[in-house]
Amino acid sequence: MVKQFIIKSITDLIYDYDKLISQCKKPLFIFITTNKYDYYFDAVVLDFNDVSIGEEGFITEKHTNILKGIDFDKYDGWFIGCDAGLCRSPAVASAICRYMGWNKASDNLKNKYRYMNIDVYGFIISNLVKKR
Repeated sequence: MVKQFIIKSITDLIYDYDKLISQCKKPLFIFITTNKYDYYFDAVVLDFNDVSIGEEGFITEKHTNILKGIDFDKYDGWFIGCDAGLCRSPAVASAICRYMGWNKASDNLKNKYRYMNIDVYGFIISNLVKKR
């Protein structure tokens, strides 16, 4: 299981970077944004807007293909952020947990983040092949 699993705004993740990486050996940062941020470390960037299905800028298969290419098991810290840390990042995190077979963690995230973008979550789930 993941040692660290943190959802915050991108700004907070950048600010807390040194503290976060001191708590794990192999961190994975995922940023969900169409904005530009200044940071000096590696991060996977999913460039889609916080909108509903059918609206311009919604998540696409390009983004789920990026997620499919990540070997989540090799990381001991996941740090996932969007611009506010309230809608897209918990949706992506919850979908990744479901993909990894961590159903309880996925359900906990869905219950904790009441503004989670459920359309993003559903799109990711419907486009990722079950790993386990």
